[in-house]
Amino acid sequence: MNRVLKNKEAIITQNYTKYHQAIDLVGNNYTLDFVTAHSDGIVELVQTGKNNNLNSTGNESYGNFIKIKHNNNFHTLYAHLKYVDVKTNDKVKKGQIIGYMGG
Repeated sequence: MNRVLKNKEAIITQNYTKYHQAIDLVGNNYTLDFVTAHSDGIVELVQTGKNNNLNSTGNESYGNFIKIKHNNNFHTLYAHLKYVDVKTNDKVKKGQIIGYMGG
C-alpha cells in the first residue's frame, strides 16, 4: 500500500467488508495527520462545510471529502476530513498533501 498519511504509518481501524465498503485509517497511536494522494490523478469531486453525520447515507455520511480519479481509471475517496486543500479539477501528484484527517 502506498503511504496516504504524510508523517505517520497508517493503522487500519476498520477493514473493507460487504457492509463497510472502505478502509478506515488513523496514524500511529490514533494521531491525526495530513492526508496525501495515493497516486497521480485529477480531483473529481470535493465536499466541504459538512460534519460527519453517522445517521445519513451517501455523500452526507462522508463529511468533508475528496474523490480523485487516477490515471488507471480507479478512484479513491478520502472522507471524514477536517479540511480539504484541493479543488475540483485540480491535478494532484502522488504524495501531495490534499487535506487533513479528523473532520
